[in-house]
Amino acid sequence: MFSASRLIRPGLVLAFTLSFLSYPAGLSQVVQIAPVLILLALALASLWSPAGVAALRAALMPENAVLLVVVTALAVLVSVTGLEPAGSLLQAGLLTMVLWSAFIIVRVAGLPAVLRAFGWAGVICTGITLAYFASQPALVIGALQGVRPPMPLGFHPNTLGFLLVGFALGQPWFERQTRWRFAISVGTALSAFALINIVSSRASLAGLLGGALVLAALRSGASARAILRPWVIIAAGLLGTLGWTLATAEATQERAASIAAAAVDLLQLNNEGRGVGTGLSGRGQIWESLGAELGHGAWVAGVGYRVTADSIAIDNSYLVLAYEMGIVPTVLIVGKFLLLLALAAIAYARAPASARGLYGVIVALIVAHLINNYAARYLIAVGNPFSLMMLFILVMPASALGALPQRHAKMQAIIT
Repeated sequence: MFSASRLIRPGLVLAFTLSFLSYPAGLSQVVQIAPVLILLALALASLWSPAGVAALRAALMPENAVLLVVVTALAVLVSVTGLEPAGSLLQAGLLTMVLWSAFIIVRVAGLPAVLRAFGWAGVICTGITLAYFASQPALVIGALQGVRPPMPLGFHPNTLGFLLVGFALGQPWFERQTRWRFAISVGTALSAFALINIVSSRASLAGLLGGALVLAALRSGASARAILRPWVIIAAGLLGTLGWTLATAEATQERAASIAAAAVDLLQLNNEGRGVGTGLSGRGQIWESLGAELGHGAWVAGVGYRVTADSIAIDNSYLVLAYEMGIVPTVLIVGKFLLLLALAAIAYARAPASARGLYGVIVALIVAHLINNYAARYLIAVGNPFSLMMLFILVMPASALGALPQRHAKMQAIIT
Protein backbone atom coordinates (compact mmCIF):
# COMPACT_ATOMS: atom_id res chain seq x y z
CA MET A 1 0.00 0.00 0.00
CA PHE A 2 1.30 3.44 -0.99
CA SER A 3 2.43 5.59 1.93
CA ALA A 4 3.35 9.22 1.28
CA SER A 5 4.98 9.49 4.70
CA ARG A 6 7.78 7.16 3.54
CA LEU A 7 8.63 9.55 0.72
CA ILE A 8 8.55 12.72 2.80
CA ARG A 9 11.83 12.40 4.69
CA PRO A 10 14.10 11.54 1.70
CA GLY A 11 12.11 14.02 -0.39
CA LEU A 12 12.72 16.78 2.14
CA VAL A 13 16.44 15.97 2.37
CA LEU A 14 16.59 16.26 -1.42
CA ALA A 15 14.59 19.52 -1.46
CA PHE A 16 16.71 21.19 1.25
CA THR A 17 19.97 20.04 -0.37
CA LEU A 18 18.92 21.16 -3.86
CA SER A 19 17.85 24.50 -2.42
CA PHE A 20 21.49 24.93 -1.35
CA LEU A 21 23.08 23.61 -4.54
CA SER A 22 20.74 25.50 -6.90
CA TYR A 23 21.09 28.88 -5.16
CA PRO A 24 23.65 30.47 -7.54
CA ALA A 25 22.01 33.06 -9.81
CA GLY A 26 23.62 31.69 -12.96
CA LEU A 27 21.45 28.56 -12.99
CA SER A 28 18.21 28.36 -14.95
CA GLN A 29 14.97 29.28 -13.20
CA VAL A 30 13.65 25.73 -13.66
CA VAL A 31 16.59 24.33 -11.68
CA GLN A 32 16.19 26.96 -8.98
CA ILE A 33 12.51 26.20 -8.40
CA ALA A 34 13.10 22.43 -8.34
CA PRO A 35 13.00 22.34 -4.49
CA VAL A 36 9.61 24.09 -4.54
CA LEU A 37 8.29 21.57 -7.05
CA ILE A 38 9.52 18.70 -4.86
CA LEU A 39 7.67 20.15 -1.85
CA LEU A 40 4.54 20.55 -3.95
CA ALA A 41 4.80 16.93 -5.15
CA LEU A 42 5.21 15.67 -1.57
CA ALA A 43 2.17 17.69 -0.45
CA LEU A 44 0.02 16.41 -3.31
CA ALA A 45 1.10 12.82 -2.62
CA SER A 46 0.16 13.34 1.04
CA LEU A 47 -3.40 14.25 0.04
CA TRP A 48 -3.99 10.58 -0.82
CA SER A 49 -3.85 9.78 2.88
CA PRO A 50 -6.56 10.58 5.49
CA ALA A 51 -4.02 12.76 7.33
CA GLY A 52 -3.48 14.81 4.17
CA VAL A 53 -7.20 15.39 3.69
CA ALA A 54 -7.51 16.39 7.35
CA ALA A 55 -4.60 18.81 6.88
CA LEU A 56 -6.35 20.42 3.94
CA ARG A 57 -9.47 20.96 6.04
CA ALA A 58 -7.41 22.28 8.96
CA ALA A 59 -5.80 24.86 6.67
CA LEU A 60 -9.13 26.67 6.46
CA MET A 61 -9.57 26.92 10.22
CA PRO A 62 -9.30 30.56 11.40
CA GLU A 63 -5.99 30.05 13.24
CA ASN A 64 -4.28 28.69 10.11
CA ALA A 65 -6.21 30.66 7.47
CA VAL A 66 -4.75 33.95 8.73
CA LEU A 67 -1.36 32.93 7.35
CA LEU A 68 -2.28 30.51 4.57
CA VAL A 69 -5.14 32.53 3.09
CA VAL A 70 -4.90 36.16 4.21
CA VAL A 71 -1.13 36.63 3.87
CA THR A 72 -0.84 34.75 0.57
CA ALA A 73 -3.88 36.57 -0.87
CA LEU A 74 -2.40 39.93 0.11
CA ALA A 75 0.98 38.92 -1.38
CA VAL A 76 -0.73 38.13 -4.69
CA LEU A 77 -2.87 41.29 -4.59
CA VAL A 78 0.10 43.53 -3.81
CA SER A 79 2.07 41.88 -6.62
CA VAL A 80 -0.68 42.40 -9.18
CA THR A 81 -0.97 46.10 -8.35
CA GLY A 82 2.75 46.65 -7.66
CA LEU A 83 5.71 48.00 -9.61
CA GLU A 84 6.62 44.78 -11.46
CA PRO A 85 3.47 42.62 -11.67
CA ALA A 86 4.83 39.75 -13.79
CA GLY A 87 7.94 38.84 -11.81
CA SER A 88 6.40 39.71 -8.46
CA LEU A 89 3.30 37.59 -9.14
CA LEU A 90 5.51 34.58 -9.95
CA GLN A 91 7.36 35.00 -6.64
CA ALA A 92 4.09 35.39 -4.72
CA GLY A 93 2.80 32.21 -6.38
CA LEU A 94 5.92 30.30 -5.30
CA LEU A 95 5.53 31.57 -1.75
CA THR A 96 1.88 30.46 -1.71
CA MET A 97 2.79 26.98 -2.98
CA VAL A 98 5.52 26.56 -0.37
CA LEU A 99 3.37 27.73 2.56
CA TRP A 100 0.49 25.40 1.66
CA SER A 101 2.85 22.50 0.90
CA ALA A 102 4.72 23.03 4.17
CA PHE A 103 1.48 23.07 6.16
CA ILE A 104 0.26 19.79 4.64
CA ILE A 105 3.66 18.08 5.02
CA VAL A 106 4.16 19.13 8.63
CA ARG A 107 0.65 17.96 9.53
CA VAL A 108 1.20 14.57 7.88
CA ALA A 109 4.85 13.84 8.78
CA GLY A 110 5.33 16.01 11.88
CA LEU A 111 7.80 18.78 12.61
CA PRO A 112 10.45 16.38 14.07
CA ALA A 113 10.60 14.54 10.73
CA VAL A 114 11.11 17.83 8.90
CA LEU A 115 13.87 18.83 11.34
CA ARG A 116 15.61 15.46 10.91
CA ALA A 117 15.58 15.92 7.13
CA PHE A 118 16.89 19.48 7.48
CA GLY A 119 19.61 18.18 9.81
CA TRP A 120 20.84 15.65 7.24
CA ALA A 121 20.75 18.27 4.49
CA GLY A 122 22.81 20.47 6.81
CA VAL A 123 25.40 17.71 7.20
CA ILE A 124 25.68 17.36 3.41
CA CYS A 125 25.82 21.10 2.64
CA THR A 126 28.22 21.93 5.48
CA GLY A 127 30.42 19.05 4.31
CA ILE A 128 30.48 20.45 0.76
CA THR A 129 31.45 23.89 2.06
CA LEU A 130 34.10 22.45 4.38
CA ALA A 131 35.58 20.39 1.54
CA TYR A 132 35.79 23.52 -0.64
CA PHE A 133 37.84 25.44 1.91
CA ALA A 134 39.88 22.38 2.97
CA SER A 135 40.96 21.94 -0.65
CA GLN A 136 42.17 25.56 -0.79
CA PRO A 137 44.07 26.29 2.43
CA ALA A 138 45.39 29.56 0.99
CA LEU A 139 41.86 30.97 1.15
CA VAL A 140 41.61 30.09 4.85
CA ILE A 141 44.98 31.71 5.56
CA GLY A 142 43.88 34.82 3.69
CA ALA A 143 40.60 34.94 5.63
CA LEU A 144 42.51 34.81 8.91
CA GLN A 145 44.47 37.83 7.68
CA GLY A 146 41.33 39.82 6.86
CA VAL A 147 40.95 38.97 3.13
CA ARG A 148 37.45 37.79 2.30
CA PRO A 149 37.79 34.60 0.21
CA PRO A 150 35.70 33.67 -2.86
CA MET A 151 32.67 31.59 -1.92
CA PRO A 152 31.67 28.12 -3.15
CA LEU A 153 28.83 27.94 -5.69
CA GLY A 154 28.88 31.71 -6.07
CA PHE A 155 27.27 32.38 -2.69
CA HIS A 156 27.43 35.80 -1.09
CA PRO A 157 29.41 35.42 2.18
CA ASN A 158 26.49 36.65 4.31
CA THR A 159 24.07 34.25 2.62
CA LEU A 160 26.42 31.32 3.19
CA GLY A 161 26.88 32.38 6.81
CA PHE A 162 23.11 32.58 7.27
CA LEU A 163 22.66 29.03 5.97
CA LEU A 164 25.45 27.68 8.16
CA VAL A 165 23.67 29.09 11.23
CA GLY A 166 20.60 27.04 10.35
CA PHE A 167 22.65 23.91 9.71
CA ALA A 168 24.39 24.22 13.10
CA LEU A 169 21.29 24.83 15.19
CA GLY A 170 19.02 22.58 13.10
CA GLN A 171 20.72 19.29 13.95
CA PRO A 172 18.49 16.76 15.79
CA TRP A 173 19.46 17.98 19.26
CA PHE A 174 15.84 17.37 20.34
CA GLU A 175 16.15 13.56 20.48
CA ARG A 176 18.50 10.89 21.77
CA GLN A 177 20.94 10.24 18.95
CA THR A 178 23.15 7.27 18.32
CA ARG A 179 26.79 7.84 19.20
CA TRP A 180 27.87 8.25 15.59
CA ARG A 181 24.94 10.53 14.70
CA PHE A 182 25.72 12.74 17.71
CA ALA A 183 29.35 12.95 16.59
CA ILE A 184 28.18 14.01 13.12
CA SER A 185 25.87 16.66 14.64
CA VAL A 186 28.65 18.10 16.82
CA GLY A 187 31.10 18.03 13.92
CA THR A 188 28.60 19.81 11.68
CA ALA A 189 27.91 22.50 14.29
CA LEU A 190 31.60 23.12 15.01
CA SER A 191 32.44 23.16 11.30
CA ALA A 192 29.62 25.62 10.64
CA PHE A 193 30.89 27.90 13.42
CA ALA A 194 34.42 27.84 11.99
CA LEU A 195 33.16 28.46 8.44
CA ILE A 196 31.03 31.44 9.57
CA ASN A 197 34.20 33.00 10.94
CA ILE A 198 36.09 32.24 7.74
CA VAL A 199 33.46 33.92 5.54
CA SER A 200 33.38 36.79 8.07
CA SER A 201 29.60 37.05 8.40
CA ARG A 202 29.11 39.04 11.59
CA ALA A 203 25.31 39.04 11.49
CA SER A 204 25.36 35.26 11.13
CA LEU A 205 27.76 34.96 14.04
CA ALA A 206 25.43 37.14 16.14
CA GLY A 207 22.45 34.99 15.13
CA LEU A 208 24.23 31.74 15.96
CA LEU A 209 25.44 32.97 19.33
CA GLY A 210 22.03 34.51 20.11
CA GLY A 211 20.20 31.26 19.39
CA ALA A 212 22.73 29.19 21.32
CA LEU A 213 22.68 31.54 24.33
CA VAL A 214 18.88 31.60 24.54
CA LEU A 215 18.82 27.81 24.35
CA ALA A 216 21.49 27.63 27.06
CA ALA A 217 19.43 29.98 29.24
CA LEU A 218 16.37 27.77 28.83
CA ARG A 219 18.36 24.67 29.67
CA SER A 220 19.87 26.31 32.74
CA GLY A 221 16.38 26.87 34.13
CA ALA A 222 15.52 23.20 33.95
CA SER A 223 17.02 22.29 37.34
CA ALA A 224 19.17 23.65 40.14
CA ARG A 225 22.05 21.41 39.07
CA ALA A 226 21.78 22.71 35.50
CA ILE A 227 21.81 26.29 36.77
CA LEU A 228 24.89 25.79 38.95
CA ARG A 229 26.92 23.67 36.55
CA PRO A 230 27.73 26.36 33.91
CA TRP A 231 28.50 28.96 36.60
CA VAL A 232 30.86 26.56 38.38
CA ILE A 233 32.62 25.88 35.07
CA ILE A 234 32.80 29.60 34.25
CA ALA A 235 34.09 30.47 37.72
CA ALA A 236 36.73 27.73 37.54
CA GLY A 237 37.75 28.94 34.10
CA LEU A 238 38.02 32.55 35.24
CA LEU A 239 40.08 31.60 38.30
CA GLY A 240 42.33 29.43 36.18
CA THR A 241 42.73 32.20 33.60
CA LEU A 242 43.49 34.74 36.35
CA GLY A 243 46.16 32.49 37.85
CA TRP A 244 47.71 31.83 34.44
CA THR A 245 47.66 35.57 33.67
CA LEU A 246 49.40 36.48 36.92
CA ALA A 247 52.01 33.78 36.36
CA THR A 248 52.83 34.91 32.80
CA ALA A 249 51.90 38.59 32.82
CA GLU A 250 54.29 39.87 30.16
CA ALA A 251 53.79 36.99 27.74
CA THR A 252 50.01 37.17 28.23
CA GLN A 253 49.93 40.85 27.27
CA GLU A 254 51.70 40.11 24.01
CA ARG A 255 49.38 37.17 23.28
CA ALA A 256 46.29 39.26 24.05
CA ALA A 257 47.39 41.97 21.63
CA SER A 258 48.04 39.33 18.97
CA ILE A 259 44.64 37.68 19.53
CA ALA A 260 42.86 41.06 19.42
CA ALA A 261 44.59 41.97 16.16
CA ALA A 262 43.66 38.59 14.66
CA ALA A 263 40.00 39.07 15.66
CA VAL A 264 39.94 42.55 14.10
CA ASP A 265 41.34 41.10 10.85
CA LEU A 266 39.03 38.08 10.85
CA LEU A 267 35.88 40.15 11.39
CA GLN A 268 37.19 42.90 9.07
CA LEU A 269 36.48 45.63 11.62
CA ASN A 270 39.05 47.93 9.97
CA ASN A 271 37.95 47.16 6.41
CA GLU A 272 37.19 50.32 4.38
CA GLY A 273 33.90 48.92 3.08
CA ARG A 274 32.80 46.76 6.03
CA GLY A 275 34.54 48.11 9.11
CA VAL A 276 33.39 50.15 12.06
CA GLY A 277 32.13 53.55 10.92
CA THR A 278 30.81 52.38 7.53
CA GLY A 279 27.18 52.35 8.67
CA LEU A 280 26.77 48.56 8.78
CA SER A 281 28.73 48.11 5.53
CA GLY A 282 26.76 50.90 3.88
CA ARG A 283 23.38 49.49 4.89
CA GLY A 284 22.57 52.49 7.07
CA GLN A 285 22.32 54.89 4.14
CA ILE A 286 20.07 52.51 2.18
CA TRP A 287 17.85 51.95 5.21
CA GLU A 288 17.56 55.71 5.68
CA SER A 289 16.47 56.30 2.09
CA LEU A 290 14.02 53.39 2.26
CA GLY A 291 12.61 54.82 5.49
CA ALA A 292 11.78 57.97 3.56
CA GLU A 293 9.92 55.88 0.95
CA LEU A 294 7.97 54.13 3.71
CA GLY A 295 7.16 57.52 5.19
CA HIS A 296 5.54 58.49 1.89
CA GLY A 297 3.03 55.67 2.21
CA ALA A 298 4.71 52.58 0.70
CA TRP A 299 4.22 50.73 4.00
CA VAL A 300 0.41 50.79 3.69
CA ALA A 301 -0.06 48.42 0.75
CA GLY A 302 3.46 47.58 -0.43
CA VAL A 303 4.97 47.76 -3.89
CA GLY A 304 5.07 44.03 -4.76
CA TYR A 305 6.61 40.90 -3.28
CA ARG A 306 10.33 40.50 -4.11
CA VAL A 307 10.46 43.57 -6.42
CA THR A 308 13.66 44.73 -4.70
CA ALA A 309 15.44 41.36 -4.96
CA ASP A 310 17.58 42.32 -7.96
CA SER A 311 17.49 46.11 -7.85
CA ILE A 312 18.03 47.43 -4.30
CA ALA A 313 20.34 45.83 -1.71
CA ILE A 314 18.06 46.28 1.32
CA ASP A 315 19.65 43.94 3.83
CA ASN A 316 16.94 44.21 6.48
CA SER A 317 14.03 41.80 6.27
CA TYR A 318 11.71 43.95 8.37
CA LEU A 319 12.08 46.96 6.09
CA VAL A 320 11.87 44.72 3.03
CA LEU A 321 8.60 43.16 4.22
CA ALA A 322 7.02 46.52 5.01
CA TYR A 323 8.15 48.02 1.70
CA GLU A 324 7.23 45.08 -0.52
CA MET A 325 4.12 43.61 1.14
CA GLY A 326 2.75 46.38 3.32
CA ILE A 327 2.07 46.65 7.01
CA VAL A 328 -0.58 43.92 7.44
CA PRO A 329 1.45 40.93 6.16
CA THR A 330 4.52 42.28 7.98
CA VAL A 331 2.71 42.40 11.32
CA LEU A 332 1.14 38.96 10.77
CA ILE A 333 4.41 37.26 9.79
CA VAL A 334 6.68 38.85 12.40
CA GLY A 335 3.93 38.53 15.01
CA LYS A 336 3.53 34.81 14.27
CA PHE A 337 7.27 34.23 14.68
CA LEU A 338 7.27 36.10 18.00
CA LEU A 339 4.16 34.24 19.18
CA LEU A 340 5.70 30.86 18.34
CA LEU A 341 8.92 31.91 20.07
CA ALA A 342 7.10 32.85 23.27
CA LEU A 343 4.89 29.74 23.27
CA ALA A 344 7.82 27.42 22.54
CA ALA A 345 9.80 28.94 25.43
CA ILE A 346 6.82 28.55 27.79
CA ALA A 347 6.21 24.99 26.59
CA TYR A 348 9.90 24.18 27.13
CA ALA A 349 9.67 25.24 30.76
CA ARG A 350 6.43 23.31 31.39
CA ALA A 351 6.90 20.19 29.30
CA PRO A 352 8.31 16.85 30.49
CA ALA A 353 12.06 16.45 30.09
CA SER A 354 11.56 14.10 27.12
CA ALA A 355 9.71 16.81 25.14
CA ARG A 356 11.90 19.82 25.92
CA GLY A 357 14.45 19.24 23.20
CA LEU A 358 12.03 19.93 20.34
CA TYR A 359 10.92 23.22 21.88
CA GLY A 360 14.54 24.19 22.50
CA VAL A 361 15.52 23.70 18.87
CA ILE A 362 12.49 25.72 17.73
CA VAL A 363 13.43 28.57 20.10
CA ALA A 364 17.07 28.58 18.97
CA LEU A 365 16.15 28.58 15.28
CA ILE A 366 13.59 31.39 15.63
CA VAL A 367 15.94 33.58 17.70
CA ALA A 368 18.82 33.10 15.25
CA HIS A 369 16.48 33.74 12.30
CA LEU A 370 15.10 36.98 13.76
CA ILE A 371 18.53 38.31 14.77
CA ASN A 372 20.26 37.45 11.51
CA ASN A 373 17.54 39.02 9.40
CA TYR A 374 18.18 42.42 10.91
CA ALA A 375 21.06 42.52 8.40
CA ALA A 376 19.65 40.09 5.79
CA ARG A 377 16.51 39.67 3.70
CA TYR A 378 15.53 36.03 4.21
CA LEU A 379 12.84 36.28 6.91
CA ILE A 380 10.22 34.85 4.56
CA ALA A 381 11.76 33.40 1.41
CA VAL A 382 11.68 30.21 -0.64
CA GLY A 383 15.10 30.27 -2.28
CA ASN A 384 17.36 28.85 0.45
CA PRO A 385 17.15 25.85 2.83
CA PHE A 386 17.18 27.75 6.16
CA SER A 387 14.32 30.03 5.11
CA LEU A 388 12.40 26.98 3.85
CA MET A 389 12.85 25.29 7.22
CA MET A 390 11.57 28.40 8.98
CA LEU A 391 8.46 28.38 6.80
CA PHE A 392 7.69 24.88 8.13
CA ILE A 393 7.91 26.32 11.64
CA LEU A 394 5.91 29.42 10.68
CA VAL A 395 2.91 27.37 9.51
CA MET A 396 2.76 25.40 12.76
CA PRO A 397 -0.51 26.08 14.64
CA ALA A 398 0.21 28.19 17.70
CA SER A 399 -2.11 25.99 19.75
CA ALA A 400 0.17 22.99 19.13
CA LEU A 401 3.21 24.76 20.56
CA GLY A 402 1.26 26.27 23.44
CA ALA A 403 -0.02 22.96 24.76
CA LEU A 404 0.32 22.55 28.53
CA PRO A 405 2.04 19.45 30.00
CA GLN A 406 -1.28 17.77 30.84
CA ARG A 407 -2.21 18.04 27.15
CA HIS A 408 1.17 16.77 26.02
CA ALA A 409 -0.20 13.55 24.52
CA LYS A 410 -2.70 15.49 22.41
CA MET A 411 -0.01 17.94 21.31
CA GLN A 412 2.27 15.09 20.26
CA ALA A 413 -0.55 13.71 18.12
CA ILE A 414 -0.79 17.08 16.37
CA ILE A 415 2.95 17.50 15.84
CA THR A 416 3.94 13.89 15.15
